[in-house]
Amino acid sequence: AFTFIVAQVLYTLATDKSDGQSGPGSSSGSVPLGASLRPCAEAELKAEVQDLKQQLAANSNKVHSDAATQKNSEGDSTKLAEVSQQLADSKSQVDSLKAKLTEKKEATNAAEEKIAKLTSEVAEERERASQANKAIEDLKAASTEALTKALERQSSAVAAPEGAAKDRLLYMAILSGPRNKDRRQQCRRSYVDSIRKGIWKGVTAEFIIGHLPYEGSGQGTLPTGQMMKLEKEILEERKEHGDIARIVLPERYENLPDKTYYILRRAVQQGWQWVLKIDDDQMPVMRGVLSFCKCSNWRLNIYAGSYLWDRAAYNSQKGADGQFAAYFSGPGYLVSYGLAESVAIAHESQTAEFLTYGSSSEDVDMGRWAQNVGRQGPAVGVFVGPCTQGHTEKGKLRLLDTQVSLSELQCPGVLKMYRTIQEPGKLQQATTSRPPALELLPTLPPVAPPPQQPATP
Repeated sequence: AFTFIVAQVLYTLATDKSDGQSGPGSSSGSVPLGASLRPCAEAELKAEVQDLKQQLAANSNKVHSDAATQKNSEGDSTKLAEVSQQLADSKSQVDSLKAKLTEKKEATNAAEEKIAKLTSEVAEERERASQANKAIEDLKAASTEALTKALERQSSAVAAPEGAAKDRLLYMAILSGPRNKDRRQQCRRSYVDSIRKGIWKGVTAEFIIGHLPYEGSGQGTLPTGQMMKLEKEILEERKEHGDIARIVLPERYENLPDKTYYILRRAVQQGWQWVLKIDDDQMPVMRGVLSFCKCSNWRLNIYAGSYLWDRAAYNSQKGADGQFAAYFSGPGYLVSYGLAESVAIAHESQTAEFLTYGSSSEDVDMGRWAQNVGRQGPAVGVFVGPCTQGHTEKGKLRLLDTQVSLSELQCPGVLKMYRTIQEPGKLQQATTSRPPALELLPTLPPVAPPPQQPATP
């Protein structure tokens, strides 16, 4: 627009100049337009030119300003483009980070789910382990309790007469040989089957049987055919009747002390208040035996029987040291838990050394064992007495009879206790009803040590 205005002004000026140069000889004879307008318009033209210059200067400044502005704008656009590109790049990075963050969140959620699952499994395993540990602890406690009871019964350090059970009154150990099946059958018909059926509460009976000795000697000796046949017969008999206890001991007369020791220990281990040792050709007078057991204190050292040898009548009644101790005749005698525990547990080693003071007669050795206990601890009470039914002579307590009938087992007689031997002292009261007179085994001098034998090459 500015250029157009300048061109128009220049064109006008050029036109006016051309008109002023026309002479008077012109065909029209009129006054030139420039001449007529110059005086009044020159000032206006100058003013207009001045204005146009000012406008031109202003427009030039504006153009320069616009150019600068446009240049600045182009620079700003470039910067804006760069910033936009950076922003786009940043946005792309942000989107990438968001995507990675989303992936990480998903991975974290998956890990948390896995951790939660593992935690649950660990908790379940811990619960199972806790239950297993509890079961193990219960089993340990039960095993410890069972082991403790077993050790209490088997350890020689145990000397607690409270070990007998209230419901275990009498254990009848019937000594029998492997070949004595007929005698065992007679015992079963007479009293053993009745006992095992529970006719007498708190009483049991079983046959104690060893094994036949080997024939011959030497390493690797085998049983004969007859021995094997007999063993199988005893096995079938045991399975049929359930009243046989086998022990690892050869059946010889000289092994009867070992067999007697075994039944005392077995009675203590099983917690019986009383143990009656009896042969398989005898049977007990149950009323008399049970009356005695029920009214006597099983915690004390009590030794009772039918016939008491209070003095030696034969040399075979003396021990290896030449001494004699009062004892009850071998067919049967009664021993309290207290005495059995003292002999078989508390003084086990001294009992096992019976070869130095005893003999092959188990009843003689039982008297010595009772005497040894009386010397080292509480005195041993010895009981004898009559039965008013007349089954025994006066002064003797009838504990057994030779194959008496079943009716005689229910003898209504009342036991009475009489003192029959001298007593060097009194023993603590041992009964709860109908107290008998108590007898003490005579005190003998200490056992002399065996003579020294020369060493055998």
